[in-house]
Amino acid sequence: MPQTYTVTAIRRILDTIPLDKRVRSIVLFGSYAKGTALPDSDIDFYLDSNRQITGFAYFELKGKLEEAFQREIDLIPDVDVIPGSLVDYEIRRTGVSVYAR
Repeated sequence: MPQTYTVTAIRRILDTIPLDKRVRSIVLFGSYAKGTALPDSDIDFYLDSNRQITGFAYFELKGKLEEAFQREIDLIPDVDVIPGSLVDYEIRRTGVSVYAR
């Protein structure tokens, strides 16, 4: 059965992944940030790369995260977040910084 991760465990795992130098920060949001994740929950991350990680680099990073966490990752790049949108609100309301360069 899949496990859930604590915020501390997520930070530790992220520290072991060789991340693209353009990654400025990663913010955990959604059920994991709220502490309501179930064993089959995906992990929601907001990616701040100053709008520089797109295309192949985005999919490469998403694949690394899914391999490390052994579950689906919902990776939302900064370029896709519309200010004032529901996603923007959720990130701001529940977001927890889990990686910063």
